[in-house]
This record gives sequence, structure tokens and C-alpha cells, in this order.
Amino acid sequence: MENTDNIGNVLKKERESRGLSFKEVQDATKITIQNLSALEEDRFDAFPNRVYSRAFLRDYANYLGLDSDALLTRYESSLINQQETVIAPPPRLGSAWKFVGRLALTLIVVGAVAAGGYYYYDKSCKDAADLQDAGLLVPRMPAVVTPPTVSTPPAGPAIEPTTPAAPDKLTLQVAALQDVWLRIVADGKKVYEGILPQGGIKTWEAKKVIFIRTGKAGGVQLKLNGVTQPSLGPLRTPANKEFKMPVVTTPPTAPIAPSAAPKPPRLNRG
Repeated sequence: MENTDNIGNVLKKERESRGLSFKEVQDATKITIQNLSALEEDRFDAFPNRVYSRAFLRDYANYLGLDSDALLTRYESSLINQQETVIAPPPRLGSAWKFVGRLALTLIVVGAVAAGGYYYYDKSCKDAADLQDAGLLVPRMPAVVTPPTVSTPPAGPAIEPTTPAAPDKLTLQVAALQDVWLRIVADGKKVYEGILPQGGIKTWEAKKVIFIRTGKAGGVQLKLNGVTQPSLGPLRTPANKEFKMPVVTTPPTAPIAPSAAPKPPRLNRG
């Protein structure tokens, strides 16, 4: 368990002084009761990584009206102090000598194999040269390889180009390049508002219109229906973006010209 200078006590006392329950905090911050309990018990190792623990600590502190930057500074300082107290065990001399002995033995074996291979190759070359000088070794002619005949498949019927079908919905994927605040509105209804931690990826769908607002334009990467979208702007600049379902127009059908009526046969009056 990580020692964070009793950060959890600060959060717990402030929550209890306000008369708030875990359920009320969860409804307001969207942080689960399990994660709230872990924060108040200083169990920061219960989170997948430091990005999640920092994001949840900031949101919880801001909701309680505490100085989130000061609490995050204490959290980082405690982690640095823990790393400085870790002492690497001294190396064992016995293991070092064993490693040196194995390395020396390996080099000797590799050298012996290389020397034997060179001796065998050199002797083979000399024997082949002696046989060739005596007229006993006839060089082999290279084999002539006839390339296989490639048959041309018959041309199939011409395929007319088809117009790709329009999508039946909008799918927006948001990937956080760093901790970033988001608000998502799909078809006029707010479906998300909160902080998406760095490395987090979420997807929302809409039938007609989907709207995104972010506090850091350059802190997100967007994909609409699987296609990567351009950046919303500079890193620390708020930005809005609205995506609408494309309007599909049907091309007019060309009128069919009436066929000419057949002429009546001429009568022979002779």
C-alpha cells in the first residue's frame, strides 16, 4: 500500500463534514464507490496506473472544494520518497564468478567450432583444386530452367461502379492524449461529461447529430465512423465540433424515349 501522507484522511474528513454519503458523491462525480473508498483509504495501488489515480484524486478533491493541486503534489512527493528508499541488494561474488566462467567456456567452444569449420573448408577447396588440375573433376553445367507458361484468364463481364451505401448512424471515437475534460451530446441529449484520463478511449453513437466540447483541443484524437479526423486546434485551447449525418441525394432518372411506331405496309394497287 502506498503511503500518501494521509491524503485519504483529508478527503474523508471533508466529506463527512459536509454530510455526504458515498452514493451522493458517486452520482455527482461518476466515480464508483469502490474507487472512492480506495482514495479515502490511501490504496492508490488499487488503480490500474498513476494516470487513473491522479484523475480520480483531482475530481474528488475539486468536488469537495479542496486544493487538488496541493494534494497531487503531496501524492507525487510520497512516490518519489518511496523510490529513494529502495536499496538494491549487493551483488554476490559467487554468481559473478560463475557467469565469468560460463562466458569463458562459451568463447572457447565457439572458437574451436570456428577453427574446425575453417580447416575443413580450406582442405575441401584444396582437394577440389587438385582434382580439377588432374582432369578428374568436370565442372557441372548450370541447369536451364524453362519458365512456366502463364495462361491469361478470360475476361469476365464488366462490373459497373457502385455508389457506397451511406452510413445509418454516426460513431465517434475519442482517444485522450492526456487528461482532458469532455462533454458529448448525441441527438440533443448529453451522454457524457467528465474527465477522460490519458490513454482512455470511449465511443458514442448518434442517428443524426453528435457534438463534442473539450477543454483541450489538442488533447484528443477523433475518429468518425473509423476515419481519423483533423485536430480540433492548439493543445490548451477549448474547442467545439459538431458532426452531422450526410444527406444522400438520389440522382434523377433519365426519361426513356418512346420507340417509333412501325409504318403500315404499302398496298400494291396494280
